[in-house]
Order: sequence, then structure tokens, then C-alpha cells
Amino acid sequence: MKKCPRCGVTLSDQQNICPSCGGDYLQLSIQNIAGSENMETVEHIASANTVETENASMLLQYMSAAIDSIIEPGFRDAILKYMRGIVSGAFTLNTGVGISTGEPIFLGIAVVAAGVGVYAGVKKKRHGSAGGRKDAVLTATTNIFEENAKIIREKNGNNKEIIKQLDSLQTRLNEVKAAHKQKEREHKRKLWFIMAVYIAVVVAIAVPLTINNIKTKRAEKEYAQLPDWVKVRDNFINSEYNDEYGDNSARIYVLNEILSAGEFAAAESFFFDYCMGNVGDFDCAKVIVERYRKAGNTTAVEAFKQRLSLRYDSDTKKAQQL
Repeated sequence: MKKCPRCGVTLSDQQNICPSCGGDYLQLSIQNIAGSENMETVEHIASANTVETENASMLLQYMSAAIDSIIEPGFRDAILKYMRGIVSGAFTLNTGVGISTGEPIFLGIAVVAAGVGVYAGVKKKRHGSAGGRKDAVLTATTNIFEENAKIIREKNGNNKEIIKQLDSLQTRLNEVKAAHKQKEREHKRKLWFIMAVYIAVVVAIAVPLTINNIKTKRAEKEYAQLPDWVKVRDNFINSEYNDEYGDNSARIYVLNEILSAGEFAAAESFFFDYCMGNVGDFDCAKVIVERYRKAGNTTAVEAFKQRLSLRYDSDTKKAQQL
């Protein structure tokens, strides 16, 4: 038993014309499988069914035309057929790599893959699977051939010439099916080879980027735990104020932050690297001397003054009197 593809009425195995809607079961079945883009093939196959089965020679001719209309799948068909797997793999791979490396380009590729997947899904829902139409035509042709071959053998089993032609057509169909599968295997191997190369390239790029990303995050975490004066100092070093004529108040602010933390050695190091020789270096030196005196460390004051060589000689002499 079978059902009419158009109205759903149950038909017997011998019925090909629906008594309810008048639809041709075989033609409607092929159209549903193959899609509207293969109507020429559909017409070839469907025409074979409209010929009365007694006219076996004519039926064989139409069946032969149907076999001739089968087209081998191309590489594009393989891509379309496996589009869902390709898109899913690309999305998963690039999302994972994007997260692990922190590189937005991979997340961008993942978004594009998702968009392609949505488009392909909508198109498949509306028009069927584009990549599987040639497979569907082959399946439909095979099904129709087997049904008509059964009828011919039942009605013309004693006609050796008809049976010989039918066997010849069966051999041709088997060869076409074998060639079809061989092409599919070749295209599939090629497709997966390309995907393997793509994955290898992405992984080769991702591994060092991931390692670098891990090191960067670890360094950022360690840096975040450092004292505030270190961050204040580094911000100044990387700022526009770190210049010969830069804002001296910014240097004094950094010195005060370092000295407030009790880091006198770091304050002196900052002074000699980023203050001495620049405009306002006397005022910076004065800040350190005053902090030393406040701490009662006169020995450090004298040692510091001995190392001074300010922008102006007059300022160096004045500093000796501090």
C-alpha cells in the first residue's frame, strides 16, 4: 500500500492514478524528491509511466532516456550536500579558537559560518536540499525503473528480446549508479582533505596565539596584584608627560606615591631615570630630600645629593644646600 503524495489517499500497489485527486503517483513522487529544478528529468521518467505497459518497447525507450538524463554529481554538489556538517564544524572550530586566542577574526569567521548555516537551512526548508537533488533523481529513476521492470517481466516474460533489452538497461543503470557513487566518494575525499588542511592551518595559527594569550592573561593577573605606586609609575612612563618638557607636577605626583609607600630606592631610581635633566628636576629632588629628612635619614640625604647633576648647574648647587 502507498499514499498519494498530493492528497494522502491510500492507494494499492497496482494503482498509479489517484481516484480522489487524479494525481499521477509516480510523477508526483519524483517531483517531490527531485525538485522543480529537475523537471526535464521528471518528465522523462514520468512519461515512461504514461505509456501502456503492453507497449514494452516504447516503455524501454523512455526508461533508457531517463537513465541517460542522470547527471554525475560535481564537487559543488558535495559541498552543498555536506553543507550542514561543514558549517557546524567551521562554527565550532572558529568559536573555540576565537575564545582561546582572544583574536576577534576567528569569532568573525564563526559568525559568518553561522550566517551561512542559517541561510542554507532556510533555503533547504523552502526548496529542498540543493546538494542532494542529483542523488534524488538517481533514487527516483531507480525506483521507477524497478517498478516498470517488474511490470515488463510479468507481462513480457516470454519475449526474449524485450527481456534482453531490459537486462541491458539494468546493466546500464547499475553502471551509472556505480559511477555516481564513485564520483561521490572522490568528491567527499577531496572535500574532507580540504577541511583537514583548513583545520591544520587554523590549529597551527591558534596554538602559539593561545599560548601567548595565556601568558598575557597571567601577566595581567600578576600585574594587577602589584602595589598601586607601580601602576602610577608605569602609567606616567607610558604617558605623554614623560618628556623633557613634560608636566613636572605629574613627576612630583609619582614621586609622592612611591615615597608614601616607603619605597625610597624606587623613588631615587625613578628620579634618575625620568626626572633628572628635565625641566623642573630641582623640585623633584627637593621632594626626595624632604622625605628623607622627615624620616630622619640624613645619611641617605647626603648620598643622594652627591649623585645629583641637575639640568642647570645653579640648581645643582642649590640642591647641595637643601
